[in-house]
Amino acid sequence: MKIITLNIKGMTCDSCSNSVENLIDELDGIKFRDVSHIQNLGKIEFNENFVSEEKIIAKINESHYKVDMPEKQIDKNKSVIPECPVCSQKGASVPNTIFKSNLIPASFPKINFEIENYICKNPDCNVAYYSAENKNTIHKDELKRELWYKSGTKKVLGCYCNNIDKEQIRNAYEKHALTTWDEIVPHYRKKVIEKCDLLNPTGYCCRENFDKITDEIKVPSDKNHHAKMSFAFNNEKIQSESCCSTGNNRQKENNVVIKEESCKIDDKGSNSYSSKNNIEQKNYKEHWDKVYDKSPDEKLGWYESSHEQTLRLIAKTKLSKNADILIAVAGSTTLIDELLKN
Repeated sequence: MKIITLNIKGMTCDSCSNSVENLIDELDGIKFRDVSHIQNLGKIEFNENFVSEEKIIAKINESHYKVDMPEKQIDKNKSVIPECPVCSQKGASVPNTIFKSNLIPASFPKINFEIENYICKNPDCNVAYYSAENKNTIHKDELKRELWYKSGTKKVLGCYCNNIDKEQIRNAYEKHALTTWDEIVPHYRKKVIEKCDLLNPTGYCCRENFDKITDEIKVPSDKNHHAKMSFAFNNEKIQSESCCSTGNNRQKENNVVIKEESCKIDDKGSNSYSSKNNIEQKNYKEHWDKVYDKSPDEKLGWYESSHEQTLRLIAKTKLSKNADILIAVAGSTTLIDELLKN
């Protein structure tokens, strides 16, 4: 018997660990295996009379999980992915465990469960799955739920295991300031499921695509000015992006350093900041008296009619009522009144 420990890339959750273990179990001679997505390690005990270390590594590398090993050994165990017979683009290997939960029953006879099957990654190709035999292809319309990356998809799913789509993710972010899989999924589901190797049509972990969707939602889509608010909570600095809105009661600040930054989103999605009203005098009373006397609220840099997003951000820090909060912005605000109410 021989024991090896492998570094395995691409795992993000328990479902990923289970998928790798299921791959290893397909081999003869395996006595024990323990795969951890937290450590990115797999410990395997096997009988060398039935299976070799090279075969175990090659088996794992057939999937989208990869064993981290020297470059020469990677080339030796690299599997060849055939091209899609329709669009001629190289796809990706998928575990055969996904088909029963993702295909309509009428399409089951098209799948040969004894061989390797692949998914077409081309967004503009109507093929969902194919095999090296090229006898049958599975059209994207033969799936129970749409592939999120295919052109014409109406409902973009971020998590197939829990059936949560892009609009639900957007709603959780905009209304409840939830930003991660661990925050958003339990918001919608009392019982959270993680069975990507069975329920995700790619066999990949849902979390990776979920994170891409949340990142996309968090990036402003317009080119309007956005104020960059910098909060300092007990030496911990938290950045927040906030759109301009309206506000009332003016709170004048004296003898503090106030720097307002404005942000524009260019055509490439990059942020460019310009500094203005950067006041460095020790006494700002005369300056701010002039500014507040001559300028309406909406011209004072940063302001907001609703403090809901700011209050949520403060609440997430779980500060005590006696904590010091520095709001490093220039403008008018009723936030202090709201904090006193709470």
